[in-house]
Amino acid sequence: MGVPDEAARGASKEKGTVIAFSPTNNLKEHLNPPISYPKPTPQTILIFTGSGKEGRNVLSVKNCDAVVFIGGSIGTLTEFSLAYHMGKVIGILKNTGGITKKIPEITNEIKKDTGAILVSDTDPKNLVKKIIDVLKQKK
Repeated sequence: MGVPDEAARGASKEKGTVIAFSPTNNLKEHLNPPISYPKPTPQTILIFTGSGKEGRNVLSVKNCDAVVFIGGSIGTLTEFSLAYHMGKVIGILKNTGGITKKIPEITNEIKKDTGAILVSDTDPKNLVKKIIDVLKQKK
């Protein structure tokens, strides 16, 4: 089970609404092999994009006020690139490995100001508080 699935389960447990973008065309494709994705939680609104993982990533990031990165690999790098380009508030949970440890290097090399705001912390609760503060300041 991956981080996004765990986050969805945690939000569902607290009666939060989860909006998820599936790369498939319908629930049957979403749940059945050859590529199957996690079963949606009870409070999940599942939006079928039919766009594959790459298309799903664009819609997912575009529809967020802020994006949080924890560890990750190539898909996370894709989502980070999209979030940065779209000028999103970007939260990075430090000391989680993966691509997140390279994001400071990557952002130092980017010569384009997109309006993206990066915040980071080692504590998830503090990170979320920082993100909320930035979002309030932006409004």
